[in-house]
Amino acid sequence: MDDRDSVYSCYTKNPTPEKWNEFKKIRNKVDRKIKKAEKKYHQDQFPEDKKDFRKTWKVLNNVMKRNSNKKHTTPDYIHDGDV
Repeated sequence: MDDRDSVYSCYTKNPTPEKWNEFKKIRNKVDRKIKKAEKKYHQDQFPEDKKDFRKTWKVLNNVMKRNSNKKHTTPDYIHDGDV
C-alpha cells in the first residue's frame, strides 16, 4: 500500500502517462491482494460445525455489513501486514 501511495504522490507532482500506468499496475495489484485476503478472512470465519446456525448467521451478517449498530473498524485482514 505504501508503494501505491508513493507512486501516486509522484504522479500528482508530475503527471505523465508512464507514471499513471505504473500507479494503475500497483493499485490493481494491491486491490487484488485485499480482495484475496478479504475472501480468505471470511472463509475462515465460518464455523467448522455446519449445524451451528447462530455462528453461521453472525458471520453472514458481518459479511453483508448488516451490523449497523456497531462502529466501523478496519478489518483484521488489512492489519495483518500482508496487504
